[in-house]
Amino acid sequence: MFEDLWRDATDIQKRIVEIETGKPPPRTVVIKNADEAQKKYEEIMSSAQKSIYMITSANGLIKFWNDKNQTNTWIQKGVYARIMAPITNKNLEATKQLMQICEVKHVPEGYVETTIIDEQHLFQFNADIYRKETLKSMPYFENTIYTDDAQYIEKTENMLNNIWENALPPSPLTLETMIQQPTSTNKPIASNVFDEYRPEFKKIVGLRYKEEPQQGKIDESEVLKKIATAVRIPAKNPKKDTLRIYGRMGTVIIYPPKKLNLPNLMFQICCANKNSSFGASNSLTISIQTNIADQQSYLQTAFITDNPKGYNFRKAMHKNQHTAEAVYLFNKNELAANSTTNGLFAGWTVPIPLLSEKYILPPANIIFEGSGEIRTYSSELKGLLNRRLIYEFNCLEAFVTFMLPSSMYYGPATDGLLYRECIITSYPPSTLKEHNV
Repeated sequence: MFEDLWRDATDIQKRIVEIETGKPPPRTVVIKNADEAQKKYEEIMSSAQKSIYMITSANGLIKFWNDKNQTNTWIQKGVYARIMAPITNKNLEATKQLMQICEVKHVPEGYVETTIIDEQHLFQFNADIYRKETLKSMPYFENTIYTDDAQYIEKTENMLNNIWENALPPSPLTLETMIQQPTSTNKPIASNVFDEYRPEFKKIVGLRYKEEPQQGKIDESEVLKKIATAVRIPAKNPKKDTLRIYGRMGTVIIYPPKKLNLPNLMFQICCANKNSSFGASNSLTISIQTNIADQQSYLQTAFITDNPKGYNFRKAMHKNQHTAEAVYLFNKNELAANSTTNGLFAGWTVPIPLLSEKYILPPANIIFEGSGEIRTYSSELKGLLNRRLIYEFNCLEAFVTFMLPSSMYYGPATDGLLYRECIITSYPPSTLKEHNV
């Protein structure tokens, strides 16, 4: 009891200043009791007159929208609000509704959840507990930090403003999906990011589905077993040899700001394991979004690998073929990719020309953080240079962060896919009619 009283007591020097100036000193406390913290938070939020700055979780965004009385009060008072949160399929509807009354941007998970009210009150919450819960309110308020220290609030607000400047609104792909689907304020949208990507994949020049991605033909355990028992199939001749890749892959569409002088880009990053046809390797495929015959398309412009065998195979595929794709061999210091349990990191240290140097992609990093429910798919495609492709994979939605150190740019992308386990089989052109899935 004494320790609690001591922690919440006023410093004697601050008390002297209060007596001399007649103004109360700044106060910073940890409110252990969830009921007390929630009551204080709701009272101050209800009294907001000018502004609300908030960074919260994906669930926090939903909970916030569900509190209609509070948001209605904002509208009546004309309170200016900015909210940052991870935007996922589960909170797309809440995002869409909130965007009608305030500004909303997407950030990755991991930030300390913070609310600043009227530039006078600051709350920080025990986010680790909250993420383990659903939408229950009480655990969220345990051990809440509260302060009215003007100096600390100003510094934190500046930090939030910097995060805001580099954060992105819901991407065009996500917004388009929200507009096309019927919505309800009570029901979440029953879709997943992979379904949203299907029409985008069909826009890749030279790629055509022979069998749409579907679930049920293979399950998660079968993909895992195939990878665990894989036997390497070497490949040298693209005209005759079957190529098989086992590993992890990430796909994302990036919408760079205009100041970077880059088009919209689709990245496909692959970490192949030692049982793949070329052995262990990392590769990066870059496609740019462009208009071809008045149709929005993605044109594959660069393929980069750190494996000489993979490089020679890809170059041989292009022999006597007309293609806009350039093939590059990077060394281990120029291209890196690593995977974690539910994540993938890729980075390159040299500039990459796109479209005959019309655009130059500087050294950059991309981080995929998988989330949500695993979905298992299989599909068949006619791929680049007329090769037949079979994909089998366990897929997660992904938060993706794209970083350009030379431009001091740090931006999350809403739309990402992490193929946590992936098997890609590529048959030579002569086998297109000889094999069935």
